[in-house]
Amino acid sequence: MSAIDQHAQDLFDALRNGRTIAPLRDSINNDIPTAYAIQDKVVALRLADGERIVGKKIGLTSTQARILLLMMRKMTNLITI
Repeated sequence: MSAIDQHAQDLFDALRNGRTIAPLRDSINNDIPTAYAIQDKVVALRLADGERIVGKKIGLTSTQARILLLMMRKMTNLITI
């Protein structure tokens, strides 16, 4: 199992079991593409578990705030139930 798959599984298991886990940012060196890959895997696990996509969350952070936070693009995420 890849590190991305393991992180996704850990997050999915924590969600299902109602427990917290340590932040992943240090173990992925704050790498944004890796974080998005993990997010995609978590969504796939949730869909495989019977959830369905019901919407999309869009981070509408201003350009100035994104520059301050070193975020180069707007953030999006699927919402499942």
